[in-house]
Amino acid sequence: MGESKKIITEDNFREWLASTGNLFPGNKSELNRFEKLYSDFEYRLDESYVDPFAIINGDFIPKRIKIELQNSDNDGFKMAARNLEHLPEHILSKLKKNQDGLHSKKKGSSEQ
Repeated sequence: MGESKKIITEDNFREWLASTGNLFPGNKSELNRFEKLYSDFEYRLDESYVDPFAIINGDFIPKRIKIELQNSDNDGFKMAARNLEHLPEHILSKLKKNQDGLHSKKKGSSEQ
């Protein structure tokens, strides 16, 4: 009978994951395989790089990104909620009233 041609087996599955970078290498041979596999990889950093020492020292100031959505962006969701029909005004007002009530409640209080 012929030999199995499977390269990856249950016994060496973890070793393959570590060698390909899906897990941390656990020994020198896994590390050497990883380095050989990614020897031509070019490391590039951009402006999204965060300095961990600045975070630890408290010097890091996060940038606030404000995203404004247009009302038309939500129209598709509203229509999908009602099988592509517009929501009646009384339901919209109930939803808005419910949302406003949730934001005005204090934590720990409950309606009775």
